[in-house]
Amino acid sequence: MCPYCGAHGTLRSQQKQLTTKKRVKFGVMWVVLTVCTGGIAFLIWLMMPRRNEVIGVDRWTECTACKSTL
Repeated sequence: MCPYCGAHGTLRSQQKQLTTKKRVKFGVMWVVLTVCTGGIAFLIWLMMPRRNEVIGVDRWTECTACKSTL
């Protein structure tokens, strides 16, 4: 039962993943490549695409009648 509109059986659970963008680790190989290429490898590392990492899940319920979230 929705506490806002009073409708029965209209609550639906929702969830959304919480993500953050992470870069590839700047390890020993990147340091060696940066020194050997005069800094060009560092610029390539900055331009590389980042990957999304899931850090949590946000869960809530939503009334299908009045669209209020609980």
